[in-house]
Amino acid sequence: MANRFLSLVTAAGLALAAVACDSGPAAPTAPNSIAVASFGATVQGTVGIGNGSSAMSDGVRALASAGGAKVSVVGRTGSTMTDGSGRFTVRDVPTGQAELRFEGSGIDARLEIRDLAEGQTVTIEVQVEGQKATLARPDDHGSETSLRGRIDGLNGSELQVSGRRVVTDGSTRFLDRQNTPTTMGAFKVGGMVQVEGISRSDNSVLATKIKQEDGDDDAGDDAPGIEVNFVGSITTTSPLVVAGRTVMTDRSTRLLDRQNNPISMGAFKAGDMVEVEGTSLSGNSVLAKKIKQEDADDDAPGIEVNFVGSITSTSPLIVAGRTVMTDSSTRLLDRQNNPITMGAFKPGDKVEVEGSSLPGNNVLAKKIKRQD
Repeated sequence: MANRFLSLVTAAGLALAAVACDSGPAAPTAPNSIAVASFGATVQGTVGIGNGSSAMSDGVRALASAGGAKVSVVGRTGSTMTDGSGRFTVRDVPTGQAELRFEGSGIDARLEIRDLAEGQTVTIEVQVEGQKATLARPDDHGSETSLRGRIDGLNGSELQVSGRRVVTDGSTRFLDRQNTPTTMGAFKVGGMVQVEGISRSDNSVLATKIKQEDGDDDAGDDAPGIEVNFVGSITTTSPLVVAGRTVMTDRSTRLLDRQNNPISMGAFKAGDMVEVEGTSLSGNSVLAKKIKQEDADDDAPGIEVNFVGSITSTSPLIVAGRTVMTDSSTRLLDRQNNPITMGAFKPGDKVEVEGSSLPGNNVLAKKIKRQD
């Protein structure tokens, strides 16, 4: 009796297998994923063949003609293939640090992804060649930039900082106030951050580093209702952000050119140096009474200034053509905000200077920070 029951079960199993085989191949889906359920992070993106300097579109076509690439997580079972557009999605990637492996015709390369958080989705572009895998940068990336401000919004792997869109990828470093590595989940709306990265043609920033900052760490974080007067460069005009502070206007705001003639908001451009007079609001923003175009080298004494430039001399210290003075309260910082000495600065170094203007186009620095 038992043998007869076993025979029936075996036959049923074979019949089901036959039905599955006769049903034909499943409709292709792109991109495929390693796991159905996701309990870790998700890494998605595009893979192309190249050495890091060729265009991604050419590399993707080359990879497709070579049959695509298999993508897997080192130490985990399962894999996925890139589709005809070079796209892939890998789910259930271990949090913290993980290593992706790319295999294909003449390719067996690995790429380390760090600071992965539970539920995070990271989008990357990868170029592979032989045993080498590198993160590619889109062709529209521009100059290096540094941005400090409050987080206005969070959306997956993106932030809104002082009205500017900040994009992260697998190479972005997330740091707390003590420069200890952290994750994207540690950042909250309203928190103050320092962003370093690459500016892009759409005015967004691809962040290489995002670091938590104390709200009262630097100049420019006044209590609401305080009268403020400062000079700085415009980083974006929509919204208007000057020296890292969002500047609001109303009907009473006076907009002036260098000769104090009335102008419109359209006359202000990113990169222009302006003087702002107004009242501080919450969130480090300002309601402006006056916004006036300024020459970069013509600040009235006592005006707060914030500018970035190269050191042409260290004795005296000259940055972007301006003599920079220091005193016992001046903070000297490296790229990671660690204290350093004046001897660490060399001609040719790019630095950010915050301070107050003095007669003769000089500046008394509150902070001098080395930049990439």
